[in-house]
Amino acid sequence: MLRYMLQISILLVAGLAGCSTLASDLWGSHYGIGKGSKVILHVPLTIDARDHQAFIQGGEVKKEKTAAYNSSYNEYYPFCYFEIRSPSNQPETISPGEFEITRVTADETEIVQSKPVRVASLFHFDLAGTPSQIVETVIMELRSDAQPNVEQLVCADGFADPGQVVMPTLKQIRDTLGSVATLELVH
Repeated sequence: MLRYMLQISILLVAGLAGCSTLASDLWGSHYGIGKGSKVILHVPLTIDARDHQAFIQGGEVKKEKTAAYNSSYNEYYPFCYFEIRSPSNQPETISPGEFEITRVTADETEIVQSKPVRVASLFHFDLAGTPSQIVETVIMELRSDAQPNVEQLVCADGFADPGQVVMPTLKQIRDTLGSVATLELVH
């Protein structure tokens, strides 16, 4: 049984890898994120010590974690985040500036339940180890000579059930970034 599940997992990963290539081609041609496109950051983004992401939602910068270690952004609504290559032991700031988009890919991330879930206290579903929510992301790899530690801008429509998840639209990405950053496309 375990071997069978491992084979299914390998096939699923291989299938997702194929989808990523297709999505990359789609984004490059259909959405116009072509060579020479760029992201212009208008405000400084602070990344906490030992962290690597700065979240944006609804045109506002969000703190990734609050004191209670819950996300300060709503993962069910469109969001984006800038990500750096190497976290530091000190807070780091991504300064306003231009970042060239060097590559666009897509990925899928899932939340896996590690414990059984109770629904309405009357039923007990053993969903341990099964994906409950997934998100499809557009990953724009970034390059800046002035800020080489800035790696990518990742955007998503939000987490959803597997049958309802969708890629973010160009409008959603721009609305999510708001006045924090601008996406300039070269067709």
